[in-house]
Amino acid sequence: MATVRVDCINKVFNTPTGPQTVLDNISFEVADQSFLSLVGPSGCGKTTLLNIISGIETSTSGSVVMNENGKAAKLAYVFQEPRLLPWRSVFDNLMYVQPVRNEAARERVNAALTRVGLAHAAKKWPGQLSGGQQQRIGIARAFSVEPDVLLMDEPFSHLDAITARGLREHLQELWAHTRKTVIFVTHDVSEAAELSDRILMLAPGGRIHEDIEVSLPRPRRASDPEVAILEASVLRRFEDLEASTKQEAAQHLAQSA
Repeated sequence: MATVRVDCINKVFNTPTGPQTVLDNISFEVADQSFLSLVGPSGCGKTTLLNIISGIETSTSGSVVMNENGKAAKLAYVFQEPRLLPWRSVFDNLMYVQPVRNEAARERVNAALTRVGLAHAAKKWPGQLSGGQQQRIGIARAFSVEPDVLLMDEPFSHLDAITARGLREHLQELWAHTRKTVIFVTHDVSEAAELSDRILMLAPGGRIHEDIEVSLPRPRRASDPEVAILEASVLRRFEDLEASTKQEAAQHLAQSA
């Protein structure tokens, strides 16, 4: 039972023009074996929040608790770029992150490469692989450590649309097989609609604007009518948020004039 609880997270950066709030009193829980997406425009704090959850960054205040059967949950992180070591083979890239590099670790690595369909590439160098293949290796690396919680930061954002679509479908298959607890950052509403059990919409200023439960059947494709309807609904909510934000800014400007 891998659960995540984010409680009253605030993040303030000191800038030359004064303090800047990036995350404003963020609280939510992620249930075991669920797929949560954080969606919002650039600058709303999505990656900062994921980095705080992972421990890469510290919050100004608040806490994050991740448990798996009463113990600290094991994390894995998939970045926007694969971040493979170019001087190591594909197999050795996965072995590099194993806590103990024994025969059991070798079996886990081979199983992870098989799961992403790249067992044949184990002896290749990262530079011999396409961008999509490299990202699949990055995903395999994360799964190879058998995490309880998987954090993913826009892992398909730098890929072309066709490759990204294939990887989303592949990720769904992996998730259905492993049922890891996933927190997935994206600015792509279609991607969130296709992948998620739940979507947290973040607003500028680092606030949670809306918490949307997704009950569509799996597997899903971006071309499914139900996915398209959900995507349109979320986009309308962002349009309403943008309109109200502009209106508030105009009223504030008028009052200060």
